[in-house]
Amino acid sequence: MLKQVTISHILNVLEINPKAYELIAQIEFLLRTDEERSRFLYEAIGRDGKEINKILNNIRRDKISCNCISLYAFIAECEHDEMLAIESLLQERITEAKYSKLKQSGMTPIELFSIHKRNPFARLMGILLYA
Repeated sequence: MLKQVTISHILNVLEINPKAYELIAQIEFLLRTDEERSRFLYEAIGRDGKEINKILNNIRRDKISCNCISLYAFIAECEHDEMLAIESLLQERITEAKYSKLKQSGMTPIELFSIHKRNPFARLMGILLYA
């Protein structure tokens, strides 16, 4: 039986500073399965922070490329849990602060979806520049 790879194990092995909050949040968000965590750890061992970020960005891009959600499905998800729907669409953790900025911008879910389709790898804070 293979040993389960936990987030704390990844952080210890890669010697990631506990104050690297954004990096840790990205690892926690993107690496949800044991297989994803194992594959990431295998690729990231011996790499520096810049290379680890690049690996994570590639994982995020792959997940976005595989996500073929329609506008209709996205709106339905937003009606159920808007923050979760946005996280799923953009493949990034949406903090309360980011969500608050989105709400303050007045951008609708339809506008967000439209901008995302034109620039699928943009992060929320970059998308908000279009608001």
